[in-house]
Amino acid sequence: MPKIVILTKEQEDAVMTLWNSRPPDKPPTVIECVRIAWPDIPGINSGFVEGIAVKKFLASRKLKTAGYLLRRGLIPLTDEQKEYIDNNCDKLRAFEMARILWKDIKINSVSRETKTIRDYLKSINHKVVFENTYSSESADSEYRPPKTIDNICGRINKYVLEGVDFHKLTPRQKHNANALIGYLHTHRFVAQINSYTSLDDRELFESEFIRCTYDKGDLTEEDVDKYIVYATEVVTGKSILRRMDQFNTVLDEMLGEDARVFNQGLVDTITGLHTESNACIKRQQSLLNDLQEKRSDRLSQVRAENSSLTQLIDFWRDAVKRKQIVEYAKLRQAKLKDESGRIKDMDELVMQVWGLNPDELITS
Repeated sequence: MPKIVILTKEQEDAVMTLWNSRPPDKPPTVIECVRIAWPDIPGINSGFVEGIAVKKFLASRKLKTAGYLLRRGLIPLTDEQKEYIDNNCDKLRAFEMARILWKDIKINSVSRETKTIRDYLKSINHKVVFENTYSSESADSEYRPPKTIDNICGRINKYVLEGVDFHKLTPRQKHNANALIGYLHTHRFVAQINSYTSLDDRELFESEFIRCTYDKGDLTEEDVDKYIVYATEVVTGKSILRRMDQFNTVLDEMLGEDARVFNQGLVDTITGLHTESNACIKRQQSLLNDLQEKRSDRLSQVRAENSSLTQLIDFWRDAVKRKQIVEYAKLRQAKLKDESGRIKDMDELVMQVWGLNPDELITS
């Protein structure tokens, strides 16, 4: 049976002292940690059982040695970088965090920095890690709706809330989250979001839909379709405003070069875009008002249907009122018993008046 070695408290302290003495970008190797823990054993290396013990200890502290980082082409992370990842892993993708931490817009999903963050994310299982919405950072790939509670919570955290922990959801929150997963998997939603060629448009469409539906687990298919139309109108409104800015820029440049220049066609185009933008805003507001009104009516009807049952349940939960119900039932039972006895006596009296004996009537 192979020998099992476990580091003592003194050996653990020695390894950590060595580790903390090195800069974050130049951690010690396993062999250095082994030799500092067993200085009296000559020729010891990382392949011995002592080396395995050191590797297990470092893994328990989620520490990456220089050899590990070198083999995988990773970059040592500082404490500040790790703290930033911990606080933003539920809102940003790995390559987005890498661009911010290393201040390089050219970093993509296969860059060394992104791989480093992905490797670190594997060690923070208690976090709600934001899963990539798309198979890459490009909008050329197909949209992939979330399928699990932790992923949908990450999506909600990104667009709506802060600090939603999928381990501590209330029953209602869990129901709403499962319903939202279903909404995002509808064919119409997927088809609409895949029709956008811009990643910004896709995220705007998804964010508006989630923002309006994440807490509504009772939507009908018609409601879901209307919220999809609403999110589409929001993206359309953004596109109109972008075109307005472009035409206004052109007009400003023309007027700046020569104050006498006046392009009536360009002005008419800008005016038409203003009209189109106002109409888009009105359509958005009309859709939201219609959805809110219909849902409010539906919920009021459900509450009215359930009110009598709810009142009875609440009444029964009250110990005093429950005792009153029991006493009333007993009193009613006693009255029914007295009444049945009185009716029996009256029947016997009627039979005697007509000269009949009840006992003879039964035996005859």
